[in-house]
Amino acid sequence: MDWNVMTRLAVALVLGLIVGVERGWQHQQSSKGAFAAGIRSFGFVGLLGGVGALLALEWGSSLLGVLFLGLALVVAVSYWLTAKKTQDFGLTTELAMLLTFGLGALVVSGYEAEGVAIAVVVAAL
Repeated sequence: MDWNVMTRLAVALVLGLIVGVERGWQHQQSSKGAFAAGIRSFGFVGLLGGVGALLALEWGSSLLGVLFLGLALVVAVSYWLTAKKTQDFGLTTELAMLLTFGLGALVVSGYEAEGVAIAVVVAAL
């Protein structure tokens, strides 16, 4: 077991959790009865980005693109259903989720400091 890889995957998960805590707090402050992705969803997305980057080392970078497009499709459908129900057309949570996938991939690819810095900015926004 490569502890360096495990550490990077853990950082990807934690960054997702941090963004998820902030997004969950924002949703709680302005809840309109809609479901919003929260801490666990963002944690999973960060970890998915990290695992995708790890698998892309073996199977090629196209895999990471396919995973991203799959996530983007799920996020787009969720946005469409939520916007239709609530008439709230904000995209912040959806964009943050896609960015969280990228953060996970960034960290596992060896750019830990950059990933952490971007996560801090995302959480602050």
